[in-house]
Amino acid sequence: SYRVLADQFDTFVVTFSGECRLRNASNDDWVQLEVRLDGVPLEPHTPVGDTMAFCGDDNWNMNSATFVSRRVGGGLHTVQVYWRLVDFAPLAALGGWLDDWTLLLMVSQ
Repeated sequence: SYRVLADQFDTFVVTFSGECRLRNASNDDWVQLEVRLDGVPLEPHTPVGDTMAFCGDDNWNMNSATFVSRRVGGGLHTVQVYWRLVDFAPLAALGGWLDDWTLLLMVSQ
């Protein structure tokens, strides 16, 4: 959580980096990543609100994504990261791994 002063408007820039692997995946499976500020998804996401793919194959990958907020006013604001497995071709037991992660929050006026 981060508190923006009552008389200010700030922009949040959030970078999430982590080691990602998707086991037993087909070409149509991936790990989704979404960052939310106060429960609202941050850009980028598709026009219909789909989250971004963070990884999608059975290799160890170190990946990073940066998300940017709208300007937010005074008060306490919370950043949350969500990830999930997307299994469009269930051929085997899909498994995912997200480890060794960092979260960088930059705030600008």
